[in-house]
Amino acid sequence: MSKYSNKDFIFTSLDPRGKHQNSVDLTAIGNFVQESYTAYSNARLEKEEIWSECWAVYNGSPKAMEYARQLAVRTVGDAATEWRHKVSTGKAFENVETINSYLQSAFFPNRDWFDLSPLYSGSMEVADVVKKFLKHKLKQANFRTHWDMFTRQLLITGTSVLALPWRKEVVPHTHRVKVEYPLKDEVGVEVGKQTRFEVQTVQKQVYNGTEFETLSVFDCFFDPDEVSDINRANFIRRMVKSKGEVMRLVNSGFYPHLDPMDIVKYRANGNNTVQDTKKRTIANFHGMNWCPNDMVEIIEFWGNVQTAEGYYEDVVVTCLGGHVAKFENNPYWSGKPFVVGTYIPVCSQTYGVGSIEPVLGLLHELSIVTNQRLDNLELAIDAMWTYIDDGTINPEDIYTAPGKLIEVADHNSIKPLIHNQQFTVSYQETGLLEQAIDKTTGTGSFIGVGQGRSGERVTAQEVQATRDAGGNRLGGIHRHIEQTALMLALKKVYRMCQQFVTDDEVIRIPGYQPGEFLYVQVGMEELTHDFDVEPVGAGHIADKEYELQKRLDFVGLVSQNPEMAQRINWEEMMKDLAKRFGFDDIDRFIKQQQQQDPMAQDPMAAMGMPQEPGQPAPQDMQMLMDSMGAM
Repeated sequence: MSKYSNKDFIFTSLDPRGKHQNSVDLTAIGNFVQESYTAYSNARLEKEEIWSECWAVYNGSPKAMEYARQLAVRTVGDAATEWRHKVSTGKAFENVETINSYLQSAFFPNRDWFDLSPLYSGSMEVADVVKKFLKHKLKQANFRTHWDMFTRQLLITGTSVLALPWRKEVVPHTHRVKVEYPLKDEVGVEVGKQTRFEVQTVQKQVYNGTEFETLSVFDCFFDPDEVSDINRANFIRRMVKSKGEVMRLVNSGFYPHLDPMDIVKYRANGNNTVQDTKKRTIANFHGMNWCPNDMVEIIEFWGNVQTAEGYYEDVVVTCLGGHVAKFENNPYWSGKPFVVGTYIPVCSQTYGVGSIEPVLGLLHELSIVTNQRLDNLELAIDAMWTYIDDGTINPEDIYTAPGKLIEVADHNSIKPLIHNQQFTVSYQETGLLEQAIDKTTGTGSFIGVGQGRSGERVTAQEVQATRDAGGNRLGGIHRHIEQTALMLALKKVYRMCQQFVTDDEVIRIPGYQPGEFLYVQVGMEELTHDFDVEPVGAGHIADKEYELQKRLDFVGLVSQNPEMAQRINWEEMMKDLAKRFGFDDIDRFIKQQQQQDPMAQDPMAAMGMPQEPGQPAPQDMQMLMDSMGAM
């Protein structure tokens, strides 16, 4: 598979209805895709302005803040002049990164952050092997880094898209091979062997797995009428390619329905895509000049197509302008190779609400108060003056500077204007605004970057209550993302492994003996088993700690009663506790018990005395001696 970043999938072109491709009206399908693209874009114009503003206040750069002020001027007015301050406080960046770090710790509390549950009998014995294989695939694709980027965009815009296509890369690999040749004497009799090294080139597989990529939400469009589940809605992805790359794909047969003249004549929004004629590469193609470096817009539609000719379900349509370049079935068993997540879902809305959108007004107010305080400091340093034009004073010389001399005819001819220099109010207002932003976004003292309160007046109940309040606020968001996005991503990855893994891969798992490791081949036979892949994050850790504490309490209770302790299988209890502590090779730490003679363990059995089933042997030595004397 080719790399998905600004590239297409490589798979066989199929007819969605089982008919010949020539019987499908590609023009009608192309018109449907273009109309859907226009409708989806117009339905979210207002949302895109909010996303741009959220990104601007998150970035905090001068150019981004200039754009944010252009959007905020509709609400706060335009009070900017050349000398006024226009700085950003960085509060949005602080809250987004704080919440994102908190969520990453909740998603991945340890290395065992997901688990497999067999759906049918007979699959439990291969569950550990398949889990190790799936963990290897996720680590190979660097999943946790891409998930961090996915959740960051989720916090900023409220909606984020993660692409997870399958990529298989095979490259030529040159190496030396040891070859043995027979040595023969003069009469042709073999007398020995000669060793040589020859250079050979073979095809070596360097990557075979899922390749994750966080797509920009501005390039992803969804059906606005499908609000129940955004992952099942029709999906359009916008890609930008060069004309040279598209022409190469057309010549290779990747876009079977696209004519080269469509690429040459393509114009974006009625204008030539080439703005700088000096950088044009003149090429002659069918008598027309075109530039391979010109950029074109490719539209990729995933979903259901409805035309006058019929209804096409779960198809992929790739369009260049109004021309269909490719039309085929969805080649993935798991459905669309995309996972869409929302931060805070809203009823009857396709897109979610991020953490910055509810506090945009507070962030603008915080920037205004901060800039006004800086303006006051500027006025306090560079004071304003009143002067009498007596012909001696030059107005351009009236400014403050160390060692500055101002020539005057009379000291009363120039006087400074005194203004309010008390900044206590602005500092207090800034603190209140930051507290309001923290409460709205759910970042408390134990969730933020600062240390929590400490001292003699802070009780343990107050500390626990504050920690629980912050955890519960973000805990609900964590559970929502975990159930709607992370679980879906894990299931899609395992489903793709079932579809595309054809060659066995060797993985290492703990063996049955202490210090032993087994190298197991995992392939199609092991992946035929169906499992329910579930993430086990911070909520699961809390449940596991509760179960562990209950078991420890049970062990303490049983240890106080010898009769109860005798009936416990301590080896299995140790394995169960070690599993909840996080050990996956507990057999290394369990000492093997030596086999003892059953006659030596049971004196009654050694004397040939029958013993009733279920009757425990006497434990007290005096009772044993008395019974033997009675006999």
